[in-house]
Amino acid sequence: MNPEEDYFVRETMKESTVKIYPSETNVKVVIENYSEDFPIRYFLYNVQGALLQSNINVNPTFTLDMAGYSTGTYVLKIIIGDYSSNWKFLRK
Repeated sequence: MNPEEDYFVRETMKESTVKIYPSETNVKVVIENYSEDFPIRYFLYNVQGALLQSNINVNPTFTLDMAGYSTGTYVLKIIIGDYSSNWKFLRK
């Protein structure tokens, strides 16, 4: 089993396909932007709604390091242009 194949979310937003994996992680979450034409703004929240980190990324693939965070559920908000989407994932 390949975790990249088994656990991911893929969504098309503003002519760009975004893939996020794995849905459960110990260390990192990988975000792939299949269109380099649009930068990704991201916001990472805990389940209480507190903003933990945010940034704008223009790289086609980047990772969120979760090593410093406790176990639990987190929400990742992705914004591309005027389009936004939220994903939940579990930090083991």
